[in-house]
Amino acid sequence: MVERYQQLNAEMTEMLATEVRNARALLGAINDESHYLAVGGFGEVEKASQVKLELARDIERLTSERNRALELCGFALGREGIAQLTGYSRQEGPITALWTELRELAAQCQAANQQVGSLVRRRKQAGELALQILRRGTIESPSLYNPSGNMGERSMSRTLGRA
Repeated sequence: MVERYQQLNAEMTEMLATEVRNARALLGAINDESHYLAVGGFGEVEKASQVKLELARDIERLTSERNRALELCGFALGREGIAQLTGYSRQEGPITALWTELRELAAQCQAANQQVGSLVRRRKQAGELALQILRRGTIESPSLYNPSGNMGERSMSRTLGRA
């Protein structure tokens, strides 16, 4: 039984090391995607997005394999299973360090990917405004001021002096 857990420890260390390498690469791909979006390198954005998608799929596959290995030994999945494994083996060695790094990288990837999403939305809005100008010759948005220089449409409320 102890031998099986030692084997699982070795397998888990290798699995987590691979996940960490892929998560670092994923963060790099997300940062590349963000950079190319910011500078307008749209051909490069497509390439970085494809790399990002492949790495994300690979990480999902590795996570499933890790969870399957934990489950086969009777441990819980994810964080709880890692904690059970390190508690059983009574060592805080590479598994704990790799797990911590993987979780930190996952948070960084999520934040960076949200930033990419924001850039994409801004690019989309700018493109839609440009198309609107090309199609209609103007931007259709509520005017802040009317032609006489007053604030847009007057509200039906009364001023304090008339109240």
